[in-house]
Amino acid sequence: MSLDLARPRARTIVLAPPGTAVRLLRWPADAPERDALAARATPRLLVVPAHHPAPPVVDELEDWIREPVERSELAARCATLDERAARRAEQPLVDEAGLVWFRDRWTSVPPMQIPLVRLLVERFEIVTSNRELHAAYAQGGASPHPEAVKAAVARLRGRLAPIGLVLKTVRGTGYVLDPADPPS
Repeated sequence: MSLDLARPRARTIVLAPPGTAVRLLRWPADAPERDALAARATPRLLVVPAHHPAPPVVDELEDWIREPVERSELAARCATLDERAARRAEQPLVDEAGLVWFRDRWTSVPPMQIPLVRLLVERFEIVTSNRELHAAYAQGGASPHPEAVKAAVARLRGRLAPIGLVLKTVRGTGYVLDPADPPS
């Protein structure tokens, strides 16, 4: 049996389950919108035609599903993406301007401390060694001397506390950046 390419094929309409923040996109037709949504950290589910190659997934807030779409699979994938987006919202972020964001709050950080805070944010809720912190602080143009790093950490504690982050000392090892309290 041959496929008549001259005759337009019917396009299946796929609707997201109610209550989801996931945006459904047709792949590859909606590639530009996909890029814009990825830049805004919006969860996306790419709907791929049956015989089209699977797209590369760009981050944990993206998945794809092949047509024809089963309602139960669509619901499961959207629920997974919603969960991932909720977890990601609980991660601090350092933006291009050097602002540290957590939940819906932000604080500024001096330029020399940005590499230090980026490392702590990257390792959120994981102990970061003193050696790693000294190297990051030196990368920002500051002194890697242990006392200089301790002073920088003390200043960071004061900046991060109002946005709900606590910088804890792990004696003899380093520091860990944690949420001050559970999400409300």
